[in-house]
Amino acid sequence: MNQREVTGKLDTRGIDGLRGIAAVGIALFAHYYFFVPELNYPFYNRLTYWFWNYASYFVDLFFVISGFVMVHAYRDKIKLQKIGFTDFIKKRLVRFYPLMVFSLFCVLVLQLVHQAVTGVFFVNELIYDNSVWTFLLNLLCLQGTSLLGSSFNAPSWYLSIVLIMYVLFFLGTYWSGKYNKENLFYGAMVLLGIVIAVKGYPVVFLNCRGMIGFFTGCLLHEACVRIQSMETVRGKNMLVGTALAILLGICILGAWKGHAVFAPSTLVVVVYGILIWPLCVLLAVHMPFVRWILSRKMFVFLSGISFSMYLIHFPVMVFLEDVNVLLGLGLNYASRKVFVLYVCLLMVAAVLCHYIVERKLSDFFGGKKNEKKL
Repeated sequence: MNQREVTGKLDTRGIDGLRGIAAVGIALFAHYYFFVPELNYPFYNRLTYWFWNYASYFVDLFFVISGFVMVHAYRDKIKLQKIGFTDFIKKRLVRFYPLMVFSLFCVLVLQLVHQAVTGVFFVNELIYDNSVWTFLLNLLCLQGTSLLGSSFNAPSWYLSIVLIMYVLFFLGTYWSGKYNKENLFYGAMVLLGIVIAVKGYPVVFLNCRGMIGFFTGCLLHEACVRIQSMETVRGKNMLVGTALAILLGICILGAWKGHAVFAPSTLVVVVYGILIWPLCVLLAVHMPFVRWILSRKMFVFLSGISFSMYLIHFPVMVFLEDVNVLLGLGLNYASRKVFVLYVCLLMVAAVLCHYIVERKLSDFFGGKKNEKKL
């Protein structure tokens, strides 16, 4: 979703900004604890508290956006049989698989260097399942399933889950769309995801976070279309204003009472998937001021490199620690200067990866010809 697209009356430009913010949140904050096991974060204060402690939930925003975008771009094509399953999956794989493999090999090389110097892989206690077998499973895009534990480029687990969601989306839209019941199918998938989350059922290929977020995003698109088609501006403004009030209320209540006020810690992802992030997307689509801010060049730029930023941030971490160990720098990752250094390295790596690797590999495998990016 690197370019802006407005189809019909639904203006989706603000989603660019949300994607960029989510990528920055995950890359800069969610996994920085790999560097600071004692949780002594730089720039830690009341304003940054949420990012340091809960930025990992931005992954659920990615799922919501993915579902929203799939309906926006492909639902009608699938229902009208203008695109087949093979072509659909090929477009999705061309979009992310080359860069996923590139980042996987980067991590492999950097981890081998780290092991040669220190005797263990970087954060071996957290990313522990690094064997030849799991490397092959990573190549097969199965890293997010329960077939293996946290391994190699651990953040890439999202891609294997979203690929499964793409398959479910196509098949469900194709069959239920014949009877115009696709929204019923999306709702059933959300409910199944909630059941899996609540019961804690071990399901190999069905990740509850992916199911809840992705298919909530599918339903959200329909809701946004209906809001946009409302005849009275007053009614539309009242709905959008209510959404804003609810979101602000959630933010205040969460900051005051903590996440436990919504659900047990293991189920907070459900709240994010079906309520918090959908409200953010709705406001990005329907509130002009919010959409205007999120569609500024800075956010569009971050959206453009978001995929590279997401996949390359862990390799950058391993690289920085390798340099630290090899040169004996003794970096204090809790210091603000080192954090700024990491941010600069990450941004340079993400830009280079986007323009030199992501685009080139995608075009080489037919991405430029087959994929019109949203």
